[in-house]
Amino acid sequence: MNTHKSLSLNKFDSGCQQFIAFIDILGFRNLVLRSPDLDEFVEKYSNVFKPLQQEINTFGIKHILFSDSLFLVVQNRPLEEQLKSLVAFSKKLLQRSILAKLPIRGSISFGQILWDGEIVVGVPIIEAVENESMQDWLGINLAPSTINYCLNSSNLLEQLEHEGLIIRYQNIPVKEGLSTITGYVINFLDKEENYDEIVKSIELMKILSGSAIAEKKYRETEKFIDFIHKSKLDNRK
Repeated sequence: MNTHKSLSLNKFDSGCQQFIAFIDILGFRNLVLRSPDLDEFVEKYSNVFKPLQQEINTFGIKHILFSDSLFLVVQNRPLEEQLKSLVAFSKKLLQRSILAKLPIRGSISFGQILWDGEIVVGVPIIEAVENESMQDWLGINLAPSTINYCLNSSNLLEQLEHEGLIIRYQNIPVKEGLSTITGYVINFLDKEENYDEIVKSIELMKILSGSAIAEKKYRETEKFIDFIHKSKLDNRK
């Protein structure tokens, strides 16, 4: 009698074309070494996700957490609605992670994906991981595949930008030796009442970062905040 559990990969709807967000939890190694029983990580992770439970249900978010890597998708919705939901949730996720002092960075890509709730496979994952690893700040960008999809859709980028979910940023910070990139990123500060808390949390994480290399990503995030402020002032003129 065969008692081995078989693995089956179920393809999503819409010809397997899906958006996926890859999120890297920064400083995970130090967090685990500092608290081997994982109590600190569990507390921070709970502080991020418990307040987002309503959004998880509303947006239809499915996720897999493996060590310091988090994968997010939206199921059973038209592609444009998937992207809007994933972007809206990513905005909330960035806010909550900063407030919980659990810094994250990520990228949202598009393409053929296989997913069964435990296993996720596809070229978009490689693209999202590569795009995430290039960046050097707390932020989430839209990978080229996602932007290309939007450019082939009617005013989708403009809609997301008008709703305050994304913003075009010419100086997405990247790691040393790489060329600065321009693109669309999650606008995690637009119309937020907890602005002061977010700014203070970033400042505290910068102070506690422990090295000039680690500190750089917080300085770059502060530059992004200044950019958003300037954009708001320019729009009022």
